[in-house]
This record gives sequence, structure tokens and C-alpha cells, in this order.
Amino acid sequence: MRLEIAARRRLFHVRARLQRRTRRGNTRKVPMTEPPRPISSAGSHAARSAALEAGRSPRKNAASRKRYARRRARGLCTDCGQPSQGAARCEPCARRSHERSDHFRGIPLWPARYTVIEIATGEDHGTFESLAEVAACLAFARLSFDRVEVLGDVSPMATFTAYE
Repeated sequence: MRLEIAARRRLFHVRARLQRRTRRGNTRKVPMTEPPRPISSAGSHAARSAALEAGRSPRKNAASRKRYARRRARGLCTDCGQPSQGAARCEPCARRSHERSDHFRGIPLWPARYTVIEIATGEDHGTFESLAEVAACLAFARLSFDRVEVLGDVSPMATFTAYE
């Protein structure tokens, strides 16, 4: 309700300004305004932002669309204007956009694999998916953990840089 009242007031003030200017004969400087658009009642802050953007967006969007179309027609990157070999964005801009998006989350965290190597002979007993398989291998070969080296292929930083 409050938003409707605010929109009506704004429209009233625009019309009053227009009437004052036409009375003075100063019609050239009349701003081209459109009546306020209906605003959703999603929330007071969101509605205020939507009301502010409603006046600016058509002109800004039109300029952005023209710039985008011109650059696409010339084969330039739509972000920075560098040659892009027919793509919408050049390689650095496309990479930056992808890495900033919600889709990109880094390197996936693959399951660890363990390799069992006998210390005395240097013999490789195989690569296994879990520590339980490593223990089964040692039991089958009648080796203890003192006589073998178990190498994991997981980086210590993987827990900080990867996702699951």
C-alpha cells in the first residue's frame, strides 16, 4: 500500500513539473519519463531498489544491448573489446566470468589411492583404493607396516583447495 502511494506521489510531482514548464513555454527541457511501473510487494528494500532501477534501466539496457550487438558484429569481446575470433568473449574474460560464477568451484576432490612398496626389495605390491585394501594386501603378503611404505596420492592442500 505504501509503495502505491509513493508511486502515485512521484507521478503527481512529474505531472506538476510538466505543467509548470509548459505554462512557462519551456517545453524543450521536459524530461521523457514514463509512469512508474507496478512494484511487487516482496519487501520494502527490494521494492525501493526496484523503484529506483525502474527509471534508469531502459536507457542503460538499450545502450548495453547496442554495445553488445556492435561488438559481436565486429568479432570483438563483449566485455573488454579485444578480438575474440568470433566468440562472445575472449579467453581471459570467459575464464574470469566462469571462475566468478556459481558453477565453478575449483578442482574436485578425487578419492585417494594408496601404493604399497616393500622397503627392502623396492617391490611394488600394487595400488589400492582404500586403507582396508592396503591392510588386506599386507596380510596376504605376510608383511608388517614396518617393512613397507604406503604412498598416498592426495595432496596435503587438497582439503583446502578442492570440493567434494
